[in-house]
Amino acid sequence: MTKVVFLDFASEVNRGDAIMQEVFYNSAIETLKASQISVISVYGRNQNFDAPEHFDLTARYKPKIYPNLRNSGNKLSQHHNSSKWKNAVSLLIALFQLLILRISGTFLGRPDQKAVITALKSADYIIWNGRNFRDRRGIGELYDIFCMLISAQIALTLGKKIYTVGVSIWPLKLALSRFLLRRTLAKCAIVSVRESSSYKYATSVLKLTNINCDPDLSFASMPFTGLNNLDSNRTKMFITIVDWTEDGETVRRNYVKAVIHAIKWGQRNGLDPVIVPQVHHKWEDYREILSQILAEVEVEVISKSFEHEDLLSLYRSGAMLLATRMHSAIFALSEGCKVLALSYDSGAKWSILTDAGLKPSYLVKMQELAEIDIESRLDSILKDNGYWNQIGPNYRRNKNNVQSIFTKIRDYN
Repeated sequence: MTKVVFLDFASEVNRGDAIMQEVFYNSAIETLKASQISVISVYGRNQNFDAPEHFDLTARYKPKIYPNLRNSGNKLSQHHNSSKWKNAVSLLIALFQLLILRISGTFLGRPDQKAVITALKSADYIIWNGRNFRDRRGIGELYDIFCMLISAQIALTLGKKIYTVGVSIWPLKLALSRFLLRRTLAKCAIVSVRESSSYKYATSVLKLTNINCDPDLSFASMPFTGLNNLDSNRTKMFITIVDWTEDGETVRRNYVKAVIHAIKWGQRNGLDPVIVPQVHHKWEDYREILSQILAEVEVEVISKSFEHEDLLSLYRSGAMLLATRMHSAIFALSEGCKVLALSYDSGAKWSILTDAGLKPSYLVKMQELAEIDIESRLDSILKDNGYWNQIGPNYRRNKNNVQSIFTKIRDYN
């Protein structure tokens, strides 16, 4: 029996995460010949860690789902109340448990936590779902790094090999953040980053030598139906939105204005703008910013939470997408829908798009929207007859290569 444990699976209401987690399951079965799959959720016992609405794709594979060893501060439902001090206490408890495990070889915890330890000990493969190691303001960066490293550190303390797939690393501001991340990733058997930006940072700044640069897992599931048939009769202009507040109200206000200008541009150019829930508001709530957009302009809004297959089919009818969700850009480009991407958490993961052939001028930082004429960029894309020259072959290359990391894992083990 081959046992595979996946660390840190996230809500599949985010359809970018869903499509990647599907590839983890399929690759474990097909390449690693897994006969038993377990998942450690990013959510703790304090939440409904295996909630069907958040793990609807996972339900197809029927794995055993365990809670995270740390009580989670992530919002899993609108009714979940969290606070900074509760999250800090949960993290400190988890760090104390890790310290005791290292000193005594014994894990002190609740019965459900000990069941997680048992699953980790018996695993033939432990594969860590790649995290976005972002830079944050002040101590928040260090808090995030600690939280994201807990599961991996416990597995490493148990003497297990870890294979890390799908990492993105922003340039971290704090020396301690860099030290902790470097120390953890260096102990992994393989670390697969998903874009050139992270590869350069991991090798040149973090000085890691166990790094592979592989395509984002989402490329494995792309049907390319639209990319193979670039129909010129498309009339839809899709928009994915994010209510991002970390960079302040001015940046947020400029973003709202840019989206409104883009919608009006689409209407003037014979397109039908539609706001699409690539990540439904049940997970990351964008309804306040949506109401501000609707107060200024009429636009169709899809409220249903689509599965990723439905989103791919939808983008197949699009002439253009204004994408503030990175995976919505990947999805749309795979189906022949031109993209202007607006990066909200600008950095690292967005290089996936330019690595795949998107011109750098078609990737705009939200923080720079005050200086950018959004309509001019949309005009350029609409008239760009060479738009697909690099994207087509690069997408096919990525699809062909995306599974290679699991072959490397199989052969390494």
